[in-house]
Amino acid sequence: MKKQAELRLTFRQSTIGCYQIVEVSDGRRYVMDTSTVMPKTFFWGALPAEVSADIVELRYDNHEFELPLRPPMDTTLAAVMAQPIVKILDGLFRSVFGNYNLSQQVLVKLILFILSMVIAYLVVLYSLKRAHQRASAKLPKDVKHKRMIFKTNGKRDYTGYFALVLNLICLAFYLGINDGAEGGLLVVNGLISLLTFIICRAMLPISAEYRREVLLFDKIIDVE
Repeated sequence: MKKQAELRLTFRQSTIGCYQIVEVSDGRRYVMDTSTVMPKTFFWGALPAEVSADIVELRYDNHEFELPLRPPMDTTLAAVMAQPIVKILDGLFRSVFGNYNLSQQVLVKLILFILSMVIAYLVVLYSLKRAHQRASAKLPKDVKHKRMIFKTNGKRDYTGYFALVLNLICLAFYLGINDGAEGGLLVVNGLISLLTFIICRAMLPISAEYRREVLLFDKIIDVE
């Protein structure tokens, strides 16, 4: 029988964004909540000895988390539908900045910039709450919770800083514009912040780091 560390893992996306299906080479299947990855500072350059994530073993007949095949037009359609919303918000903010002369009020501009990030964070927190509720509904009540442990191999991960740099670039352009167009950058910053918090708070890229062998599978333990 193979030792746990010798087993291979295969990650697949599930029907819920912050959950991934993990298939072990010995035939077991788990669903992993990527929002429970600890410590999250690993994705900000820290180098702990271990990184862990909470998992639940799936019965062989449980396909509730399986992602159905969908037409590739779904993503394109969503992008097309989002464009009018972004355009409306852009026009609204431009109008507000112009009517109230906010372009010359640096403090107010900074507060609005931070507010766009706070709103994005609250949206992610709400989405996480909904995701956990949906996952609980798909699992048996007597399910046993486990934890998957990974060893680090000495390489650091700077995913968080990459996302933060995008926010700083957006801030630089935002403060440098004084013609009312800042409103559009608030929308852009909100979208960038949303992506940042999704990556660093909800859907941490543990599967990508495993495939790159930055994280090495060690073992699975029971959680009391």
